[in-house]
Amino acid sequence: MKNNQFGVALREAIRTLPGVTNKQFAKMAGLDESILSRVLTGERAANPEYVGKAAKHFPKTIAQDLIRIYLQEVATEIAKKQRAVAPVVQLADKAS
Repeated sequence: MKNNQFGVALREAIRTLPGVTNKQFAKMAGLDESILSRVLTGERAANPEYVGKAAKHFPKTIAQDLIRIYLQEVATEIAKKQRAVAPVVQLADKAS
């Protein structure tokens, strides 16, 4: 499962909208309901377009928090990939 801090934060943000269900939020934000469900559960990672569409339906502070959390997840994934590639790069450097 992917890092799901964004999904958890989005779920909490949707709950701040009085009487709005996940299905209603998906429709008002122009998001596919099944994708929203998978993002909320961590089965799927969000992308920048998705984050932007969702964030614009919240007050500024909540939107900023959602974007910050998303960017932290992206940075974490990049760091993991860099650590995974580092040994290969070191071997390549030694070989040349």
